[in-house]
Amino acid sequence: MPHPELAALMQEFATLDTILGANVFQVRAYERASQTLETTPEDVAKLAGEGRLRELPGIGEGIAKKIEEYVNTGRIVALEELRKKVDPAILALMRIPGLGPKKAKMLVDELGLKSVEDLEKACREQRVRPLKGMGAKSEEKILAGIASMRVTRERVPLYEAREVAAKVVEHLRLAGGATKAIPTGSLRRWKETVRDLDVATVAPDPAKLMKAAATMPGVVEVIAHGETKTSVLFGQDRFQVDVRVVPEDSWGAALQYFTGSKEHSVRLREKAVKMGLTVNEYGVFKVKKDGTKGERVAGATEEEVYEALGFQWIPPELRENREELEAFAKGKTPPRLIERHDIRGDLHCHTTWSDGVASVEEMAKAAERRNYEYVAITDHSPSAGYAGGLNVDRIKRQWDEIAQVQEKFSVRILRGSEVDILADGKLDWPDKVLEKMDFVVASIHQRGKDDRTHNTNRLLRALEHPHVHLIGHPSTRRLGLRPPLDIDWEAVYDAAKKHGKALELNSSPERLDLDEPKLARAAALGIPIFIDTDAHAPAMFDNVEFGVMQARRAWLRAEQVVNTKTWKEMEKWLRAMRG
Repeated sequence: MPHPELAALMQEFATLDTILGANVFQVRAYERASQTLETTPEDVAKLAGEGRLRELPGIGEGIAKKIEEYVNTGRIVALEELRKKVDPAILALMRIPGLGPKKAKMLVDELGLKSVEDLEKACREQRVRPLKGMGAKSEEKILAGIASMRVTRERVPLYEAREVAAKVVEHLRLAGGATKAIPTGSLRRWKETVRDLDVATVAPDPAKLMKAAATMPGVVEVIAHGETKTSVLFGQDRFQVDVRVVPEDSWGAALQYFTGSKEHSVRLREKAVKMGLTVNEYGVFKVKKDGTKGERVAGATEEEVYEALGFQWIPPELRENREELEAFAKGKTPPRLIERHDIRGDLHCHTTWSDGVASVEEMAKAAERRNYEYVAITDHSPSAGYAGGLNVDRIKRQWDEIAQVQEKFSVRILRGSEVDILADGKLDWPDKVLEKMDFVVASIHQRGKDDRTHNTNRLLRALEHPHVHLIGHPSTRRLGLRPPLDIDWEAVYDAAKKHGKALELNSSPERLDLDEPKLARAAALGIPIFIDTDAHAPAMFDNVEFGVMQARRAWLRAEQVVNTKTWKEMEKWLRAMRG
């Protein structure tokens, strides 16, 4: 049973209930269930069959019955009935960044809207501003949100594309008989967004494979269907998927040809021409005197393709024409970039004390299972009521629990908080609480007006605070959903460097914040970087892979990332931060 599918259904319950005015506790129950299902390593179908779903955090009797119904029948009748009560136009409007269910419903009810285009027209005709709680600035924000949505949805966030790729690859193996199937292109390069999905395959029966590609579940339109390539549109977003089949002895050539950026490929072809060679998806070939293709000299593996052209094998995530050809030329010693096993701890995670779905002990156990030397429990501060923010009494009780749990584990459990940076730049805990914490992540959550000076000053004031160690998800962006804040980044870098503070690469797949260019700039300036996951459940610690790959794309070395330090080194670093 694909957990993301069940998670999406629970989130849909939460969304529809919000639109229909259900009580907040019911909505929150579905949201927590969704988060659990998205991240649990357990076999949900097996638990359902054994009547053990309620062992999962956040799964009560009512939700367990709905999951069992879906596992057994492929449908949830209550959800189908709920869908009938909600105007589809409301759901369409909710895809606009910044437009929640309540406002979307109000706009549809008041203006009789049927689509995003209707809302765009209403804003331009100034029909939105007279509505309660709206105004001229609301119209401007909605129009900006519509424009942002159209830009961001031209490219699919990496994590969404990877989910589609997993389904496609599984289908091609099971139904198409593919013996090899690997997504290539920007997805294999770990770009944060993907325009379309290319899958290279090898199969004993290419016709069978091509038929499977054209008929797989989720296909809404077949664009092209041939002997070696089939192109389809997949899912409600009509995401293009191209499936190619090549001979076994051309596998390496196909992977190399379809993975690198256009600029990387052009550089390789130029090098090939100078060597009297030509390159395509079937191999590297000598060029005869008459200009025709001659003997094939490489193609079975990527390594031999690069070798034939005078290079060492280049990791896919670096194939962007950013000096990788120079760094990986034969005879050169390439830089040793950060790898996942370099990460020794996670300094940003949440528990059931705020909006996480696992206890302190469960998160500590998950960290220790990954051989981490330290983990910081950073639940939300008081103003984060939307996320179960703690008050002084509750955080003291959490610290007592951390002390008790610490006795059971060798992993060092740090007392911390993800503290809101308020509108005026102040922190959402008094200094007398902050000074007792081992680690403080300061983050903007309530964005307010997107004014460059205001946003920058909020971060600058937080960076000046003596108890802050790290700025969390600095731009606040969410890929495909919310654009980054407008910020003077050079001023932020200057302040971080001046005060010796660190910036986060938040590995949550929907954030990947800092983005690649800002990450590379910060690291080049010597600003400490943390690669954290913002984990809200044990399995989410594995999202560190997204962060590490983003860091590699920015050419970061392990020594530029603070949480590659041993615990003794980290302890020294923390002491130095506190003077």
